[in-house]
Amino acid sequence: MVLAVCSQGSPTRVRGSVADSDTKALLAGAMDAVGAPVCVLDAAGTILAINQAWREFSNRNGGYADQALGQNYLDHCDRADPGAAPGSAELARAIRAVLRGELAQYFHDYACHSPTEQRWFSARVYPFEGRYAVIVHVDITDLHHTLAEQHEQQRKLERLKDLYSAVTEADQVIGTSNDLHGLFSEVCRIAVEYGGMQMAWVAQPDPSGELLVAKASYGTGTAYLEGLIISTRADVPEGRGPAGTAYRENRTTINQACNSEFNMLPWQQRIETFHWQSSGTFPVRQADRVVALLAVYSTHPDAFDAQEVQLLEKLAANLGQAADAIEARKQRHEAEQSLRRSEEKYRTLFETVHQGVVFQDSAGVILSANPAAERILGLSLAQMQGRTSVDPCWGAIRRDGSPLPGNEHPAMQALASGKPVIGVVMGVVNPNRADTVWILANATPVQNRSTRDLEYVYTIFDDISENIRLQQELQNQANWDFLTEVPNRRRFFMLGQHELARAVRYGGETAVLMLDIDHFKAINDTHGHTTGDAVIKAVAQVCKGSLREVDILGRIGGEEFAVVLPQTPHAKAHDVAERIRLAVQQCAIAAGSAAGAIRVTVSIGVASCRCETTIDELLKSADAALYEAKHSGRNKVCSA
Repeated sequence: MVLAVCSQGSPTRVRGSVADSDTKALLAGAMDAVGAPVCVLDAAGTILAINQAWREFSNRNGGYADQALGQNYLDHCDRADPGAAPGSAELARAIRAVLRGELAQYFHDYACHSPTEQRWFSARVYPFEGRYAVIVHVDITDLHHTLAEQHEQQRKLERLKDLYSAVTEADQVIGTSNDLHGLFSEVCRIAVEYGGMQMAWVAQPDPSGELLVAKASYGTGTAYLEGLIISTRADVPEGRGPAGTAYRENRTTINQACNSEFNMLPWQQRIETFHWQSSGTFPVRQADRVVALLAVYSTHPDAFDAQEVQLLEKLAANLGQAADAIEARKQRHEAEQSLRRSEEKYRTLFETVHQGVVFQDSAGVILSANPAAERILGLSLAQMQGRTSVDPCWGAIRRDGSPLPGNEHPAMQALASGKPVIGVVMGVVNPNRADTVWILANATPVQNRSTRDLEYVYTIFDDISENIRLQQELQNQANWDFLTEVPNRRRFFMLGQHELARAVRYGGETAVLMLDIDHFKAINDTHGHTTGDAVIKAVAQVCKGSLREVDILGRIGGEEFAVVLPQTPHAKAHDVAERIRLAVQQCAIAAGSAAGAIRVTVSIGVASCRCETTIDELLKSADAALYEAKHSGRNKVCSA
């Protein structure tokens, strides 16, 4: 209904006795200078005047421009079909309230889609001279798309977090598993419960090598696998789907639309039964040979973007490494039984296994290391032999970056306890390398069969540096605002609450500032969102330059910032806020080549407390002061 009325416009005219002809001409010119569609209603809701933009909007949307003046806008709203024009009745009530002086203004957002594009507008109603109402329709399509894109980016980030959790959880299982079938089942479960998939299964070729059969599965829709026929051959329809193609061509296959991509006809009815929209099939390799497939399914179309595919490929690669590790452990056990009889067989295994292996004697002195260990650690055998795990030539650190003491090294722990030490994550710092190598290590002590004394210990480890890097990257995304590089809302609240707890424990006054950029929406509307982002970044930099290292600055909303000032009296906090306000006011911010530099102001609320409280409560007090600053003129500091 809002659009139906909006589409009835005409060239700017004024009807009635609003003013004399000169005043009418002045009003018409002023209204035409407004870029947005504008109309004026009298107290009864009759359209008195419309501007040029209203007429053009009407003509573009099939309206009758010459019939607008004199029509009753409120009657059109009342008669509108709620299904075709949702919100029209609410708009009519609001306009009447504005005309009666019960509302100072009213905003109403609505969709107005044309045959060629989707559009959104905001109807804004303002009182005029106590007996008229002015209605302005502002195009908010770009803002709507921006918010939709931000929502989609957030959804993707959450999906990536889920998938990273799946990879991390799988890595822990992979590092300790000795049963390949059990490992397959666990990875399927993790892909569903942590990775957000509906169903996952692992396939391997049957003894003939011509059919792929399920070895493990988990999730909703495992009945899909009952009687399922998938061939490894390309000359039959059952072999030209995503699974057969992935196995045969040794590559990942992503099916973003299960009903239209690949040759899905043999399984079409099964897929429709479970409402799957997307699938991904990832080869599990041993020595570059496909030994299994990990297949996952989603009920969402286009569910797999490049980062998600990368994480799932990492999961499949880790599964292949686990298969290598399980096979290596099996072979190693057999080699230990015949070690004294066949040194050559042991040496072959030792030198070709994909994991790094280091042998140390009962005192912890390194005896030998395989080529994989040299490659992963960036150290030659000559650099390692004759030294211990805690030699000054290299260092070991924990996950949090603190030094790993020598007695906590997995090999030394195994020697001290006489028991295997499994699943230790540690970083190896090599002075000859710029980066830290992260490994997942398992150490096993070996006893003399006759005397039962410990003879040596061997440590097997995988390079998990890429996993650690991904985890650190996601952790940064979860704690820091990407635009300003200051703590985000989540981290700010955590740090703020910690500081309040410290203040309660040791005494002293803690102050909080709430800061909001004045007229920020107008900045976005006038100069665009790129300039808006530049303003937010500039304000953050000004704040950081005005604060101490111990102060905590965070971005807690679109244009809102908050600051925790430890051990700061209220009066001093007010001075800090005033210093920030003046610094922002004096800062010139680039707004593009056309607009040059712009200046902005901020309003700040100050609150402080000496007693036990929460960061939420303290921010509420500061927010109330900020509200006072906003509503008493802006560009000022108010205290709670």
